[in-house]
Amino acid sequence: MREREKGVLQVYRGVKLSNEEVEKLKANEGKLISMNGFLSTSRLPSVAQNFASQSTKRRDAVVVLFEIEYDLSELNDHDIVCADIAKFSDYPEEQEVLFDLGATFKIQSVNREKPDLSRVKLRVTSEGADIAREYIKLNRKELEQRSVAVMFDSLLCDMGQYDKSMKYFENLLQNHKDENISDIEFNLGRAHGFRGEYDKELQLYEHSYATMMMSKPVPEKASAIVLNNIGVVYGSKGEYDRALDYCSKCLKIQEKCLPSDHPDIGDSLNTIGNIYNSKGEYDRALDYYSKCLKIQEKCLPSDHPHIASSLNNIGNIYNSKGEYDRALDYYSKCLKMREKCLPSDHSDIGDSLNNIGNIYNSKGEYDHALDYYSKCLKMREKCLPSDHPHIAASLNNMGSVYDRKGEYDRALDYYSKCLKMREKCLPSDHPDIARSLNNIGNIYDCKGECDRALNYYSKCLRMREKCLPSDHPDIGDSLNNIGNIYNSKGEYDRALDYYSKCLKVQEKCLPSDHPHIASNLNNIGVVYGSKGEYDRALDYYSKCLKMREKCLPSDHPDIAHSLNNIGNIYNRKGEYDRALDYYSKCLKMREKCLPSDHPDIGDSLNNIGVVYYKRSEYKRAVGYFERCLKIRKKFLASGHPDRVGVEKMLSGAKKFV
Repeated sequence: MREREKGVLQVYRGVKLSNEEVEKLKANEGKLISMNGFLSTSRLPSVAQNFASQSTKRRDAVVVLFEIEYDLSELNDHDIVCADIAKFSDYPEEQEVLFDLGATFKIQSVNREKPDLSRVKLRVTSEGADIAREYIKLNRKELEQRSVAVMFDSLLCDMGQYDKSMKYFENLLQNHKDENISDIEFNLGRAHGFRGEYDKELQLYEHSYATMMMSKPVPEKASAIVLNNIGVVYGSKGEYDRALDYCSKCLKIQEKCLPSDHPDIGDSLNTIGNIYNSKGEYDRALDYYSKCLKIQEKCLPSDHPHIASSLNNIGNIYNSKGEYDRALDYYSKCLKMREKCLPSDHSDIGDSLNNIGNIYNSKGEYDHALDYYSKCLKMREKCLPSDHPHIAASLNNMGSVYDRKGEYDRALDYYSKCLKMREKCLPSDHPDIARSLNNIGNIYDCKGECDRALNYYSKCLRMREKCLPSDHPDIGDSLNNIGNIYNSKGEYDRALDYYSKCLKVQEKCLPSDHPHIASNLNNIGVVYGSKGEYDRALDYYSKCLKMREKCLPSDHPDIAHSLNNIGNIYNRKGEYDRALDYYSKCLKMREKCLPSDHPDIGDSLNNIGVVYYKRSEYKRAVGYFERCLKIRKKFLASGHPDRVGVEKMLSGAKKFV
């Protein structure tokens, strides 16, 4: 507060709640309530009421004005902390006061003054502080040396208020007085990073680090954290070796000056695991995540959020390896822990729901995926600003399910909403905007609208070339997608040109046996297959299969895909026995690692049916076509080309039975 104010502080918070939520508050008069995260209030009731009167999607919402009373004479080092942050704001006239994590209030009274207005009187109390104190202490380890001003401004980043955080830190930098300049630069860098402005973020981190190095003595612990964040930025830019270099330096310093089981060492191990994950070196990533988890289980409470995060990361690895059941197990443990130790609408719980949705999406269990994605979206819309990037990500994931289900118009609707939101809340050249352009391009590609797809893919490529290093993997992906379009248009030489450029990027930035390189070899094989150069196609497919068998689990879906493609070539060459052999191996693998009604299994059944049809074994062909159609009816609309195709084949085969 302003130089530690005395007396009674009166502040206000305006929100919209449902009638049911107001009644719950009424039923809990005299009891304690703790807010989720950090609570923004105003000294002016008019500001709070105006804020609450803003439009909302909730039709049953009524205005609720919280009147919060705080006797500052009771303030001591163990009670609730709040800060007057008006001097840092773009709107100082709003007289904003921010309450600390763990602030606890007693509900004095709840009165409905009008049908659409209720007034809730709260009093700040320290009665609930002991419950939250251990959690807060563990989460403040990196803020121990910071002033109150720096601490509260850095929290705005965690609240998703990146623009406000940037403005506050810029003001602090201009009026820093006794504040630590390197600390301010570090947090200003964080704010730019959340906005995807990696070059500016990197510049501020490097300046912060240089300032620290000139200090006497050098703050080793703090400097290690800056090195770690520099490494994270290089990782985001796709410069993984430089990222590893900085993060390894950070870890080396921490191992020198901290106990071997210190949480910061666990965090560094986790970061290095993230980099190996991005490089596709999943076993090394798993090793670092496991070491991190071991430290956390030793030094943190058994249900601490950081342990949940490590379980989540290990789940990510198994997801990447195609071991979906193991991934689901870790994600479920993570969700259970987060539901136990975090508020019910915490954004991390939303992240867990999202990840479980990802697994069901990958397994082809689309209704389950939509259920989890919908729960995640609902939670994010409740606890995050209406244009928060995570809400956009949820819209994107909903679109991806409809994309896979072949409901392209619904997918396009979600992808378009996502793009609109990202263009509103992110810098104009942010990588996530490029990703949305790419996804919309995918939809037009699937709909056979090659020119519109090419337009979106080209916009995506231009944006990525502008904001990412020339050898970033995402640029390779864009080149690959444009190659796909030219392949679809029958412009095979142009397709090969883009695939070759993609391969050149990938070989420069990825390990020699990375799955993405294998996928590109596969695509080059597709082009040669389309050109009728079957032996060359077979050569690339075989190289792809060999690489995938080396770098992926033995029952990974991508290996099955390679077997399928080799089967396609033998089918086209008229070598039906060999085609049937590869198709059967593919089907066996898919039935082992995918749900029984997964669309890929339907594709395998169709391909085997086609071979039997060509061999004039119509009765066997009918059996496979019927099984395929049963699956496709479940996932594809009645007019979908793949569904229509198998219906025609089935009808044709039945004529000969």
